[in-house]
Amino acid sequence: MEKIKALSPRESEILKWTACGKSYEEISDVLDLSKETVRTQMKSACKKLNASNKAQAVAIALTHGILSYGPSPERVITLNALFGLSKHSPDSSAAAGASSHAPAHSTPKKHKGSHG
Repeated sequence: MEKIKALSPRESEILKWTACGKSYEEISDVLDLSKETVRTQMKSACKKLNASNKAQAVAIALTHGILSYGPSPERVITLNALFGLSKHSPDSSAAAGASSHAPAHSTPKKHKGSHG
């Protein structure tokens, strides 16, 4: 078995979006890249991970801890928008830190003694 090589930040980012089921076209829209650039970066990631396709690349990345299971990039974008951060970062660690500080949006609690 060949050794797995480190991915570039862009390859990792594209792999994260792929793991969420996004197409090359959808990823290119989110990251403001050409579809061909996304395809080229994924091809490079597959080569570095010794994967024959993007599904296998995602599986290898999850198995080896290159990708971690966590909030989807869409969730991170929502949290980042709340906190004024960049909308293009699918980094789940940012979401993990931000989510504990997110305002709770639930129905108001009634005070004891008020019937209302």
